[in-house]
Amino acid sequence: MNFISLNKLIKISLIILVMCYAFLTVSAQNIILESSNNFVDTIEPDVTIYKTGENSPIFGGNLEFSCGECGFADFDDAISKIGGGGNSICSYSGGVPIKIVNNDDQLCARSTISDRKYDLDFLTWVAHGKCTDIDNGSSCSTAENQFSYVRSEKFILNQLDIEVGSKTDKNLQDEPHNYKISKDAKPGDKIEIIVEIENGFSDDIEIETYMEVIIKDIDGGDDLEEDTSKEYIKSGKDERFKVELTIPDRVDDDLYDVIILIEGEDENNGEYKIEKTFRLEIDKDKHDIQITKADLKSNNCQKDTNLEIEIINYGWEDEEVMIVVANTQIGLELEETDIELETGTDDDAEYTLNLPLILENLDEGTYPITIDVYRDEDKLEDTKTVNLMIEDCGGTEKLLVNRIQNDLINESLKIQKHSDGKNMQDITSTAKEKSWFDENFNLILLILIILSAIIFLIILYLFILKK
Repeated sequence: MNFISLNKLIKISLIILVMCYAFLTVSAQNIILESSNNFVDTIEPDVTIYKTGENSPIFGGNLEFSCGECGFADFDDAISKIGGGGNSICSYSGGVPIKIVNNDDQLCARSTISDRKYDLDFLTWVAHGKCTDIDNGSSCSTAENQFSYVRSEKFILNQLDIEVGSKTDKNLQDEPHNYKISKDAKPGDKIEIIVEIENGFSDDIEIETYMEVIIKDIDGGDDLEEDTSKEYIKSGKDERFKVELTIPDRVDDDLYDVIILIEGEDENNGEYKIEKTFRLEIDKDKHDIQITKADLKSNNCQKDTNLEIEIINYGWEDEEVMIVVANTQIGLELEETDIELETGTDDDAEYTLNLPLILENLDEGTYPITIDVYRDEDKLEDTKTVNLMIEDCGGTEKLLVNRIQNDLINESLKIQKHSDGKNMQDITSTAKEKSWFDENFNLILLILIILSAIIFLIILYLFILKK
C-alpha cells in the first residue's frame, strides 16, 4: 500500500516537473528547415527565416541578424544573410554558419516590421551533404541531417485586443503590419488597447516595461498619444497594460495609423521592443450638427446677461443652418439664418452666436429659453433648453417693462444684421405684446373728452357771470 502511494507520488512529481519545464520553455521552439516546409520558418506575418535549398545560405525575410543574445545585441553588425560569402557576423568572415555552430555563438534576429526580437541558437549546419553539430552527431540525427536551431523570445506579446466603442477585436498580436481594425470609429468614440507581455527568462531577471499608443495626425493634424506607467515583470510572469484614448469630436473622415509601442529594459541593461501598427477608419454620419454650448450667464438680480450659443458640424457634408431662440414670456423670438458650416477640423465647421438679454423687472421664477438648430430650413438637428433663474430682489413690477426692452434689443439686432447683409428677424410678429398706451387708448381718449367738456363748461359759466 505504501509502495503504491509512493509510486503515485513519483508519477505526480514527474508530471509537475514536465509541466514546469513546458512552462519555462513555452517560448522556445526547435526549428528544422527542410523540404517539407520549403525551408521556411514563418516567425510572424511577412517575417521569415528561410533557405532556397539544402545548400543555400540563411536569409531573413523582413528580418536582420546580430551577434549575441537579444538583450545585448546592438545590431551594429546587422545582416540579412548568413553564409554564402560577402557577409560577416560575430567577427567571422568565412565559413560563418559552421563557426557559429562549433563555437556555440548566440544570435539575435529582429523583425524590421515589428521590432520583435528572437534569440537563435544554431544546433546544426548542413553543407554539401555534411552535417555539423557539437554533440557528437546527436543533434544531426534529431534533425535528420538538416539545418536546425532553437528560436525563443524573452519579451513575448501574448495578447493584443483593441476595443472601438463597444466592439472588441481580440487576439490581434499575430496580425500583419497595417492590419485594418474591423470596427470603424466615430467622433467621440473611446479606443481601448489591452496587451499582455510575458517575461520569457527562466533566470531571475526582471524587465521594466511600459506601453505607448499613438494615433497619427488625428487631432487637427497632431498626434493623439497616451502611455502607461512602468511595471516590473518577473521572469516567467506576465503583465497586462491598458491605454484608453478618445477620438476627437472634430476629425476628418480618413484612415489613421494606430502605433502600439511596447518597450522594456532588464536589470542588465538589455533592451526589448515590440511595435505594431494598425489602421483605424473614421466613419462620420452624413448629417450631424450639434449644439455644443448654450451658456446663459445669469446672476439673479443682474440687469442684463448674455446667451452664448455654439454649434459644430460633425457630419461629413457641408450644411446651411438656422438657429431659432425663443421665450415668449420675455419677448424673445429670434432666428439666425444663412449660416454656412463646412465639415472636419476647419474653423468654418463651427459657429458662435452671442445674444444680449435685459433682465431687470422680471418677476421671480424660471424662464426656459429654447434653442433649436435646423438644416435646410425645416430639418431639426438639435435642440437644447437653458433656464433663466430669477430670484425675488424686492421688485414687484410686471414683465411688461422687460418685454418692451427685449423687443428693442430684437429690433436693434435686426437692424444690425440688416446692415451686415445678414438676416435676424422676428419669426412671430403677431405674438409681439402691445404697449400700455395701445391697450388703454380708448380709455385715455374718453378721459380727454370729459376733461375738455368740463373745461368748456367752466369757461362758459365764467363768461355768463361777467355779463
